[in-house]
Amino acid sequence: DAPAFFAHSGSISSVTLHQMNTLPHVFNATLADNANSYLYNLALHWFTGISGNGIGDYMLLSKIMAITTLIALFFLCRSFFGKSAFTSIAVLLLTVDIDFIGMSHEIRAYSMGMLFVTLAALFFFRYLSREEKPVDLLLTGLFSAAAILSHFLSLYIIVVFLVVLVVR
Repeated sequence: DAPAFFAHSGSISSVTLHQMNTLPHVFNATLADNANSYLYNLALHWFTGISGNGIGDYMLLSKIMAITTLIALFFLCRSFFGKSAFTSIAVLLLTVDIDFIGMSHEIRAYSMGMLFVTLAALFFFRYLSREEKPVDLLLTGLFSAAAILSHFLSLYIIVVFLVVLVVR
């Protein structure tokens, strides 16, 4: 609804955005966006309160999430491949992927969703491959819930975890 909301003004300043950056506005904006990415919107609200209100500050959260995703992927691949070159190759391939790079520069929840899905996969694999520790399953569930609250398309990956648990 931003075009209708700002119809009376010729431009939108950082001051205006800062004044609107309140929890009720975050919640209402999330609902207006089909309730997508509420966790990301909350994180962005708090993050810009710390980092600032410029366009670079808004983009920085996604970049931090993308870098953290690369680290999480490293540990996930290390669980699969050990210290082989495949771990480095997997991280390198994600690093140079044009979609990954693009998503890490957007003010959207894609990077956060990828981070939480990767962390959920890491703990899920640990749960399956080691002595089924309940803490690994709990962390899988928490990161899965965070992924779904970050981006609804994460649900498709989480369903695979559930199917594996049922079939296993």
